[in-house]
Amino acid sequence: MVKSWPQSWEGSTLKLSYFAVAIFAVSALSGCATPPATTQAVQPTVPVEKIEPHVFKPIEFKYDSKSPEAMNFSRQLDLAAWQCGLEASSGFQMRRIGARQRAQEYGDSFLTCIKHARSEGDQAVARLKTAKPPAKQAELSKDLYTKWNAYLLTMSTFSTADTQAQSAYEISRQALSTEIKFSD
Repeated sequence: MVKSWPQSWEGSTLKLSYFAVAIFAVSALSGCATPPATTQAVQPTVPVEKIEPHVFKPIEFKYDSKSPEAMNFSRQLDLAAWQCGLEASSGFQMRRIGARQRAQEYGDSFLTCIKHARSEGDQAVARLKTAKPPAKQAELSKDLYTKWNAYLLTMSTFSTADTQAQSAYEISRQALSTEIKFSD
């Protein structure tokens, strides 16, 4: 036989136990529904380090008077290509992570590097012409300059390096280096 809910609350222990169960259930359920209290840790204020804007700092090419002129030519072009490749890939990475200000700095730096590379290329060509290297080295140097120029044109802070242009440049550089080794 099932007991029904009592008609009045007064004087009944059964009534009191129903009330206690109801309060316990409500408080238990309300504890589940509220998120746990969060405490915010007090963090000491650390001075934010100011990051200097990135600017291109060219590495000066050191002419080696003991090396063949075509080797100096190759090294001068390679140093310029390496610097611009670094600027371009760094700018591309800044764009990928969403650092707009830094990406713009690297973009500007990259353009400065390209101007510097062109100047270095002109100096290297002028020095090579006055040195009058052997015919095969002169021919391979022209090819190297063409591939170097094409490689520089494919560099960008908006995309990764063109691997075909880079590979063609590396192959041409190795061909000149091999010719210099065997002609001495």
